[in-house]
Amino acid sequence: MSATVPRTRSGVARPVLVAPAVAAALVALLAGCGAGTDPTGKGTNDTAPSTQNASDAAHLVADNPQPRERLRPGGELTLIVSALPRQWNDFTFEGYNADAGRILGATDPQLYDYAADGTVSARPEFLLELPRESTVAGKQRLTYRLNPKARWNDGTPIDHRSFEAVRRVNAKPMPAGGFHNVTTAGYEDIESVAAGTAPGEVVVTFRAGHSFHPATELFTTVLHPAAAASSDVFNTGFIDAFHPEWRAGPFTLGTLDRTAKTVTLVPNPNWWGRPALLERLVFRQMTPATALTAFRNGEVDAVPLDNASAYAQVQGSPGLDIRRSQRLSVSVLLFNAKSPQLRDVAVRKALWQAIDREQWKRVRYQGMNWSEKPVNSALYYSFQPQARDNMPVQHSVAGARATLEGAGYRRGDDGMYRKDGTPLSVAFTYFGDEPLWTALGQTLRSQGRAAGIDVRLDPRPEPTMEAAIGARNFEILGMGWQTTSPSPVTSVCQAMCTDGPGNLTGTGTPALDREIRALGRIADPLRQSAAVNRIEKAWLTSYGQMPLTNGPDIWAYRSGVANLGPAVFASLHPAWEDVGWTADSTGH
Repeated sequence: MSATVPRTRSGVARPVLVAPAVAAALVALLAGCGAGTDPTGKGTNDTAPSTQNASDAAHLVADNPQPRERLRPGGELTLIVSALPRQWNDFTFEGYNADAGRILGATDPQLYDYAADGTVSARPEFLLELPRESTVAGKQRLTYRLNPKARWNDGTPIDHRSFEAVRRVNAKPMPAGGFHNVTTAGYEDIESVAAGTAPGEVVVTFRAGHSFHPATELFTTVLHPAAAASSDVFNTGFIDAFHPEWRAGPFTLGTLDRTAKTVTLVPNPNWWGRPALLERLVFRQMTPATALTAFRNGEVDAVPLDNASAYAQVQGSPGLDIRRSQRLSVSVLLFNAKSPQLRDVAVRKALWQAIDREQWKRVRYQGMNWSEKPVNSALYYSFQPQARDNMPVQHSVAGARATLEGAGYRRGDDGMYRKDGTPLSVAFTYFGDEPLWTALGQTLRSQGRAAGIDVRLDPRPEPTMEAAIGARNFEILGMGWQTTSPSPVTSVCQAMCTDGPGNLTGTGTPALDREIRALGRIADPLRQSAAVNRIEKAWLTSYGQMPLTNGPDIWAYRSGVANLGPAVFASLHPAWEDVGWTADSTGH
């Protein structure tokens, strides 16, 4: 599953299962080198990956930024997705994935724009200013000023009812509320959503004693009131039904062809902002290998380069333009605390001590000239001032052996540990037959054996991935999360609460849940980030989810594609109406 441009849903991280060709990731930021393009927009044709290292956000913009007047109107841009969604409501947990987010980012409201470093600004097509915060009668109040031109495609005004729709579907966790939502963080504490006194005003009031910070993590997008009319409409009404009339953005649906595995978007005649430059924006479903061939043949205009082999395969492609940044993600290893072999926290701790994450990183990014600081948090990146080292243990084979022996395990003549005569053996599960993941599995197996732990390789067919995750049918699993906003506050519960939909490890405690759910009430950013780090540090001592890497975000683009590409937080919300081809390009 290749890295894609995600869409924000109140800051919640999008899960990315580690499919054969890619290690994706969790709540992240940046690190890496600069753009692979030049100011003329003609791009570069690199024959080897440039060395990348942790840096600041200014070095990570690789989207070939160009003013609209330098771009020619019209033309077609063809991009790839790993799968065409069936569920087109990405407010639902089932529909909340990177592929849907990339497509719907061009058709749905985006209330905020992000700079590369995560600075938030109001998207004027929807919001005239950032929400104003105040306290009235002891209650937190957020006031939004909407663009009076903002309307859904069916003509319904985007007003307080669209905000109320978001609150309604996210007010209670599933299944209690009946809505298959992604998160309730912040929304569950809202008392009311109402029209303000001035035209276009929306007033959101929290219950006494409750608040949420930062305010820009809520209502990052809005929902057509008809889509929230009932849980049935919300949960199933978008399955195989795009409902363009319930959307609002610079593009709208042209055709959806499941036989050809393509979605074609066209300029939205109801859009009130700057008109879209492209005549067609096409998304095609392709496997990573097929996508590389299609790029070489000029059939698609961008493809991710997730390993050295992919990098080599695109060389010589017409109009090759390599664009580099860092992924907004973190790859992790999950340790299922509910499985019999990993129920003992000492076994999980010993495995963490046995694993050399730096060696894993070298295998994963061999030939990519990528280096980064140790990833010691899944919530903040090393370039962020909030980042702390939250890892509870470091790599130590001797430490792993001592942990096991302290828990009653005894080492046999073969160097492997047993307890009560039962060998200590755990399985590393991965999906597909990609050689890279076999190599990573062998690395993990060797590291485990060095500490006396038998790590078995458990390759499975890729189509079984979703069912295995849903049933928690694994012991050790590689997975990842993509970040969807600059703040991790609303992502913490998703991954770490005992009832969080993204907590696949079975770790955590009710006491920690209460601390996590109180994070949004901390108004001071420094105190809030300190609390986030304290919570993560405590949760990691259960040894359920090990942060591994962030990794590079390297793409091959067709030269001349402008205002699109890896650019850390700025790439979360591309201004799709400004995406196009430079006047002197040979693109479609």
